[in-house]
Amino acid sequence: MKKKAMILGAGIGQIPFINLLKERGCYVIAVSVKGNYPGFEIADKCYYVDTRDKEAILEIAREEGIDIITTDQTDVSVPAVAYVAEKMGLKGIGCVTAEKFTDKYVMRCYAENAGIPVPKFIQVNCVDNIIDKVSRMDYPLISKPVNSSGSRGVHRIDNPNELVEKVKMSLDSSVDNKVIIEEFIEGKEYLADGIALDGDYITLDFGIKEYFDLPDTYISKMCMFSSSVLAKNEAEIDVVKTNTELVNAFNLPFGITHAEYIYSEKRHKTYLVEIAARGGGYIFLHILHQELAELIQTYY
Repeated sequence: MKKKAMILGAGIGQIPFINLLKERGCYVIAVSVKGNYPGFEIADKCYYVDTRDKEAILEIAREEGIDIITTDQTDVSVPAVAYVAEKMGLKGIGCVTAEKFTDKYVMRCYAENAGIPVPKFIQVNCVDNIIDKVSRMDYPLISKPVNSSGSRGVHRIDNPNELVEKVKMSLDSSVDNKVIIEEFIEGKEYLADGIALDGDYITLDFGIKEYFDLPDTYISKMCMFSSSVLAKNEAEIDVVKTNTELVNAFNLPFGITHAEYIYSEKRHKTYLVEIAARGGGYIFLHILHQELAELIQTYY
């Protein structure tokens, strides 16, 4: 009998995972809100449900008697995957671990406790007394929702006159009305991807990211990746080292990760921007196709 695999999301980023599951003989159920998503066309069955709705997804999963639940390319679905897996006794990373990889405030707290450099930060849910709350922080600042993705709601704040307006804009983009405010770290942005099997984690690659020079806009114009074993200079070596230490500190039992860091040449430190328990873009799934196949074969 075919194993039933539920994948949360049906966008283009889910296609390689759906294909991998089907190649291994799984009956694939795609869950997502209605839309013109290509995953609906290749999945064996579809449900039109918000991928953040844990209880609705759990009900469907129990009715279908699924054996596998997973997601990729989207942070918002990771908590629901972990929740359903825990409730049904399926393989998963656990709700506590999922929160470390999806809530930016929780993420920074755990990273700081593990000795990973993070900018000075606070969490707020309103703009009351906001100037006083950031009085010990140096401008420029960054405000961002704790649970957004794709740079939605991320704003740079260059002086106190912009503070209230920019934080309100971030709050408007937050699902649960929570925003972190942190110091802006000047430096080069790096990416890092890796995979965990049986609790053993390895950073597989690192990337360098460049942005278009547009005001208040964070759109990358170039990402160049290289194998982690080819890290040579101080920044590259420190990014790979920091990423490996962070994921080990988060106790990820299995799965793939994608992280973003800022390396400060002035401070000779790698600062965490964010890390996710999913792949880092459509091309990532093609680069690591064999590793993902091994992951599915090992655990599913």
